[in-house]
Amino acid sequence: MEVGTREFLARCLTSCVAAERGFTVLLGHQYTLLEHATVFPPGIYLSKGTNAISTTNMKLAKEYGHVNAACEEENFFRVLQGNPIFCSDRHLPEVCDAFLTMGQEETDFMHERFGEALKVFQCGNARADILRPEFRSFFDDDVREIKGRFGRYILVNSNLGITNSSSVDSSPDDIFASWIGSEIFDPALSVSQCKNIFEDFVSFEKGNAQTLRNLLSELAQREFSVILRPHPGENKVTWEKFVSDLNTQNIECVSAGSHIPAILGADLVVHTACTTGVESLLLDVPALSACTTGSHINNYYLSNRFNVTADSVAGATEQINRFMAGDTAISDARPELMKGMSHYLDALESGPLAADQIVDVLEDLSMKTGDSKYQGRTSRQEEPSIISESKHFSNGQFFRQKYGVTPELMENTVGRFKEILGRFQGVHAEQLSESAWKISR
Repeated sequence: MEVGTREFLARCLTSCVAAERGFTVLLGHQYTLLEHATVFPPGIYLSKGTNAISTTNMKLAKEYGHVNAACEEENFFRVLQGNPIFCSDRHLPEVCDAFLTMGQEETDFMHERFGEALKVFQCGNARADILRPEFRSFFDDDVREIKGRFGRYILVNSNLGITNSSSVDSSPDDIFASWIGSEIFDPALSVSQCKNIFEDFVSFEKGNAQTLRNLLSELAQREFSVILRPHPGENKVTWEKFVSDLNTQNIECVSAGSHIPAILGADLVVHTACTTGVESLLLDVPALSACTTGSHINNYYLSNRFNVTADSVAGATEQINRFMAGDTAISDARPELMKGMSHYLDALESGPLAADQIVDVLEDLSMKTGDSKYQGRTSRQEEPSIISESKHFSNGQFFRQKYGVTPELMENTVGRFKEILGRFQGVHAEQLSESAWKISR
């Protein structure tokens, strides 16, 4: 995992399913686990990404006897066709034994890009499992707390990872270098073309930031409450200062806890091309995307395709006012939008969980572990343990802030999964280090 609030529940659910079937699962920060690939017993390395950095990591895992499965978490909110950001590195088929797609759209795209060289398995994404109706009660206590504190509220989410990053290396030049190093651009593009595309994203974010500021200034004049949640990778101080300067009692900047109960408790979610728009649709919470920049970048986000949209701040404000006065147009759009979403995401509201289908693939892969020809001197552990925490995690406040998984969260999550699903009896989590756990039966 990298971003706990985004990935933890889905990864923990998949881990519990695997443990239920007899796997020993190591769940934790991606760098801590990867750095132990040389000493862990041969197993399956499940990568959360497929860019050039991820394929380098998978190559290391493969050299030390592990087989590799991978999904691309960035594809959870992206339109793939016509997008100059590819995410999946050209060397992926060389190191990936099973690529897990979340729906037919991604399956078709990966086949088109890699042909038969990449073994593709359509499983869904366990992040969608957590948003299914049977999991709603998981968040009941948090939802009651939020609604008790704020009453009737609108949730506004920001997603400004380039222009308001909390990373130390957060200048646009640093981030562009990172994108180039990760090789996430269409390989047919020149460096100058990549730079132009990146500048389009920067302009897009700046426009979205201004849209949010204008919207919040309008909402500061309303009687209902507004919760502003910055993305986990953003500098929240920027937004806290802005809200403070509004000098209003009805808007509060909140970053603690999971965003899912914040969505479930909201009357309406408002955003500018944020993943939470997709999550709101799946959670059956009305959502409005303010696409006010006029930028072609808007076309690259699923939330803009599957949410009601507004093309101006005035238009967004009018729709918000009508909705809060009882108009049902935004809510009424959901059935038709869900029909389209089913092409992008499997296991939306019924049928087998994506987590179960993912573990089906992992069970088949498990027969292939230990095939490496590597004959190094490193001694392998019989029982997995953490020798030392990754320096990326130990010394990087940015990584620690995004990760945010605590022993209490782990214990409560496994316990609640047992209650809700009536499964995973005997499955338990044992903490191995500050950022890593063993889940087994």
